[in-house]
Amino acid sequence: MKDFLTNEESISYKRVIKIVNLRKNDSLLIILSTNSKELSNEIIKNLLQEENTKNFIYNTDDIIKELIYKNDFDSCNIINLYDTQNIDNIIKNLQFKRDFIVEKLLKIIIVIDERNLEKLKENAFDFFSTNSFSYSFHDHSFKTNLDEINRKTLDERISEYKSYTVALNINQNPKVIISLLRSISDEAAKISLYEEASEYLQKALKKAKEEKLSYEEASIKSNLGVCYQNLGDINKALKYCEEAKKISKQIGDIEGVASSLGNIGVIYKTKGDLDKALNYHEESQKISKQIGNLESVANSLNNIGNIYQIKGNLDKALNYYEESQKIFKQIDNLEGVASSLGNIGVIYEIKGDLNKALNYHEEAKKTFKQIGNLQGIASSLGNIGMIYETKGDLDKALNYYEESQKIYKKIGNIEGVASSLNNIGNIYEKKGDLDKALNYYEKSQKIHKQIGSLQNIANSLGNIGNIYQIKENLDKALNYYEETKKIFKQIGNLQGLANSLGNMGSIYQIKGDLNKALKFYEESQKINKQIGNLQGVANSLNNIGNIYRAKDILNKALNYYEESQKIYKKIGVLSGLANSLGNMGNTYKEKNEPQKAIRYLNEAAMIFKELEDEKNYTAIMLTIKELKGEYEI
Repeated sequence: MKDFLTNEESISYKRVIKIVNLRKNDSLLIILSTNSKELSNEIIKNLLQEENTKNFIYNTDDIIKELIYKNDFDSCNIINLYDTQNIDNIIKNLQFKRDFIVEKLLKIIIVIDERNLEKLKENAFDFFSTNSFSYSFHDHSFKTNLDEINRKTLDERISEYKSYTVALNINQNPKVIISLLRSISDEAAKISLYEEASEYLQKALKKAKEEKLSYEEASIKSNLGVCYQNLGDINKALKYCEEAKKISKQIGDIEGVASSLGNIGVIYKTKGDLDKALNYHEESQKISKQIGNLESVANSLNNIGNIYQIKGNLDKALNYYEESQKIFKQIDNLEGVASSLGNIGVIYEIKGDLNKALNYHEEAKKTFKQIGNLQGIASSLGNIGMIYETKGDLDKALNYYEESQKIYKKIGNIEGVASSLNNIGNIYEKKGDLDKALNYYEKSQKIHKQIGSLQNIANSLGNIGNIYQIKENLDKALNYYEETKKIFKQIGNLQGLANSLGNMGSIYQIKGDLNKALKFYEESQKINKQIGNLQGVANSLNNIGNIYRAKDILNKALNYYEESQKIYKKIGVLSGLANSLGNMGNTYKEKNEPQKAIRYLNEAAMIFKELEDEKNYTAIMLTIKELKGEYEI
């Protein structure tokens, strides 16, 4: 790329070249007028490197008529209109040329700046109603400020559709109508208005069925599947994606088959059938690789990584995410880059590298904000909230979760709303407001049950179990934990399984069945170690230490606490570190070693104070006071 192109021009350059190359054939006219001379020249220079491509030298304002008169259809012709003084007349002369275009089977790609685009739409509207032309203006500009994200482009698309459908003396082309409806849907989906997107897709589907346009029908059904998936209607999503796959297969549209397979894989992941989801994504990736569709390959890699993450194979997941990000970056797909960044951030979060995770999530949020993807912004806000929750900054985490929920509610993503409700419940649980937490968890679980997302149902059930455990309703808590364990085992979610085993261990510990508790804690630690979940390992070690302390095997308990606090310190989980230090202090107290006890208890107290955990801070300070009085220290 030449140094004189700006960053935005460089991105536009790559996108235009990619789009043109995908659509090039010999009977092609490229009309070019960009925002800068440098960008126009660079695009033309690249295109002229191809065989059978040349600059078309025109002498009149009626360029299409002149091209046809010269009968020059053996080449791909490029017309550069940048800074052309008579561009207004050239645009006007495009009006009423549809018959020429159809007769000569001429394909036209227009690369035009925003100012001249408005002139084109105003003065050459008939240009878009040819019988074999698919109206498909693509806005490749990108927003840099969330405040700029609005319905402007969407309303423009709706206005274009209305203008075309009410225009007099125009033989309306059904393909044009479908394309206009889909462009409206695309714009609605870009700003995550999936309900509105689905309404226009349904209109397009009706028209495609009436005209028996199988390719369009399959593509629209695939898009509808994605819309309903984002709206949380999983069964409807699966129905449309299956139908899209069937039609694509019948008409030999391999790319459509690959796309449908990927969408179906995402649906089965939501349903909790991870092995089935993995099969669909791998099949989709295989086809996409065969036909050279890099964007679809990258999407499949991201989806496969997600399956391995849920299964607990973090290193394998990270490899897939990084490979996916690399491809998305290569093809300038900012939305894909942002999704991969967020996924990588989640892996580092699970591995305990919170600062690295936060950097990835912030970068993902920034990129989603740049392109105006509200759903991506909401997801990033939720991920950032989780980092602050783990770090112990509950108020900051709550702000992020509530902001995330607000966006999900605005765009009609009920699955996102449910996840946010669950996260908000976590915060209120940690703040000690159990009734409020339970209310959020039950609302979340109700939505997840409605959607049919087994993994999220299990998460909510586990959280409800936590509340009943704190409320000392142990049998009810145990029932919830056993149900979550059953679901996580069924869907192959090792991390969820490890968490459930740890929760069941805590119930048996409270009930006084220390041997049974130890068995569950050790099993949980084994799985956490297997999947590389350092925080989970530290939690298990701390719990095992508690069992040996209860058994009065104090030195063994100290060994486990020591190992636990080292991991918490390494990964920056302050709440866990404070608990381990407090446990060590109390163990040294039981060993009648007051100096060591006070040292560790003081360290724990300072962390609890920093975390504004008044309850634990007060309890530890009272223990220190008792020790000092008892031993006159």
